[in-house]
Amino acid sequence: MARKKAYEKLKELALKHGADRAALLPASKIVIDDRIRLKCQVPLCENYFHNLMCFYAPDVERMEKIVKKYRIALLVQTVHSMKGPVQKHGHDSVTDAYASSVPVHKLVNKLEEEAMMMGFGYVTGFIGGPCKLCKNCVGPFSNKKCRHPFMARPSMEAVGMDVALIAKNAGIPFEVPAVKEVVWNGIVLIE
Repeated sequence: MARKKAYEKLKELALKHGADRAALLPASKIVIDDRIRLKCQVPLCENYFHNLMCFYAPDVERMEKIVKKYRIALLVQTVHSMKGPVQKHGHDSVTDAYASSVPVHKLVNKLEEEAMMMGFGYVTGFIGGPCKLCKNCVGPFSNKKCRHPFMARPSMEAVGMDVALIAKNAGIPFEVPAVKEVVWNGIVLIE
């Protein structure tokens, strides 16, 4: 299958398997910025020292080098309505918003699998926001292994990806902060 047709097929599969929006973009349009990773640490995100995928994500410098090896990316979004705007940490609105992140996570896994079957051996996916496959991650200091090592994916933000700007570059921007709907993003890098 020609590359361009394969990319389009993956986009179609994304929409078929639950993406509300999907867009292909050149990997060169993936914006990586140290300030995004900095926001994981200042102020300290509640997930940073408690989530394996955030804590052990590739650093920004390494990620910049990695992205340069890819041709194209598939950005996918799932959209979930909200009862009201996201409030401060600890509020039910935050818990509800995080709970709706799992579908995009599973979608990224599915797209990676499909791309691998098409012959894209270096396909790699990332999710927006922290991995929420488990209610409580084992965490980086527990000496325990990830419960879902083949499903868990690093956060786009943890590797320095500017999710909002990437979505804008892909033609599918979303509202920040979330007020009426929460939009979860995932990205699949394809060679």
